[in-house]
Amino acid sequence: MRYALLPLLLFAAQVHAQPGTLDATFDGDGIVQIDLTPSGDTGYDGLPTNDGRLYVCGYLDNGPQDNGFLLRLLNDGTPDPTFGTVVLPSGSNGRAFRLAFAPDSSVYVCGYADTLGYEAFTLWHVLGSGAMDTDFGTNGRSSVQIGFSDARARGLAVQPDGKVVLAGYESSGFGRDGVLVRFHVDGGVDSTFSGDGILVLSSFSELDQLDALTIMDNGSLIAGGYARVNNYDQAILIKVTPTGSLDNSFGSSGVASPAIDLNNSRIYGVAALGTEVFAAGVQFDGSTSADLFITKRNATGGPVITFGTFGVANIDVQDDDWMDDMELLPDGRIVFAGYTGSTAPGGDIDFLLGCYLPNGQPDLGFGTGGHVITETSPNYEGGFGVCVQPDGKLVVVGFGGVLLNSSLVVLRYANDLTTTVSETSEASSLTLWPNPASDHMRIRSSTPGALHVEVLDVTGRLVRSMSLTGLMDEMIPVDGLEEGQYLLRTVQGAELRTTLFMIMR
Repeated sequence: MRYALLPLLLFAAQVHAQPGTLDATFDGDGIVQIDLTPSGDTGYDGLPTNDGRLYVCGYLDNGPQDNGFLLRLLNDGTPDPTFGTVVLPSGSNGRAFRLAFAPDSSVYVCGYADTLGYEAFTLWHVLGSGAMDTDFGTNGRSSVQIGFSDARARGLAVQPDGKVVLAGYESSGFGRDGVLVRFHVDGGVDSTFSGDGILVLSSFSELDQLDALTIMDNGSLIAGGYARVNNYDQAILIKVTPTGSLDNSFGSSGVASPAIDLNNSRIYGVAALGTEVFAAGVQFDGSTSADLFITKRNATGGPVITFGTFGVANIDVQDDDWMDDMELLPDGRIVFAGYTGSTAPGGDIDFLLGCYLPNGQPDLGFGTGGHVITETSPNYEGGFGVCVQPDGKLVVVGFGGVLLNSSLVVLRYANDLTTTVSETSEASSLTLWPNPASDHMRIRSSTPGALHVEVLDVTGRLVRSMSLTGLMDEMIPVDGLEEGQYLLRTVQGAELRTTLFMIMR
């Protein structure tokens, strides 16, 4: 075996900061802390633009009620004065949890808003100017009440056709059910999904919820969360067809339950690569101690045993560890954000950012042993969202400051997107030309066999994917894509390859 390097194109030589160190070009020390209201603010997610700006969402604690917000930061961390702080319309109460771009680069925000005294699944659509899209739903907001109960959307994914899917849960009494809802581009509920646009998963357990969502290349949905089984929380992954029914080829009747070491486990992040699924979350034994895990599953929901230890990477940083979000980087690494420390009385928790290799081992070149712990205040603080900028820098969004009077905190860290290929055989090679490309590229693999190809933009957003037959020389169309830098990611058997290329016309 040897490590093969693929070409790194048009990158100027420069001195890079150690991956995992705070980026001093971001507000002088890598830390932005903003007090939007006197009583408390919390950030939940970030969404980077191609020009270096960053959308941030979360909620404002306005005393007896909360309100979701969306703001935009410039590349140096200062608020963008052309956008302002958008208070999302939410009746008497609401929160914003996740962000995604619409096809026209406007922004979708999901969460919940008050509707007739109940919390309702809510999707907001905000234009690049900071104005609500008045052609979407009612003044930019579309809310769906699930029966006579409260419902919160926690995960968000945008299909290639522009339709939007939300994942979350509805709660009534002492019970809870996972829910998926799909919207048309105008904010109307899509009745072609599960018959009425709403899929309520009422047969799992007396208490279950969904907290993360991703879309696979074939249009299937993967959602992660947990279900209460025999008084324990059990991590679950569900696979749903594009028409809104459980995919019986995945796990048991569409539900896979990864076996995690400790009694209780929950999934808070999911990502898909080809037919495989990554999921990450928390495991705990019922006491105050909690650890983390990342798992990789195959097309049927079973473990990929070459990842971590028989499909699971168990992570123990300090006494109490927690994560709320994970992301698959364009080079195949996995990053997650949360907090670590002690939640016992008198204890302290700090921001946690982790980076793991595609094989489930910690990235030892990132921070200390693959982990970075950051303290911005002497009190409770932590991250709820993580994202990657076009230049590879990592952003964590969360909260910090005094308990019950928190501030929005955004951290930015140095990070290099690698273009190395892990453990490819000497006889295996991949050639890509022309580079730069105009309307198409050609790819040649020295190894016969089916080849899955993904094209990602510099933010890591999937813009094109295809499965090739395995011929030695095949064409990849890139017409319709804007000029700029892209990443090509290929999966062939157990081999993952990445390379950078340019589109120029």
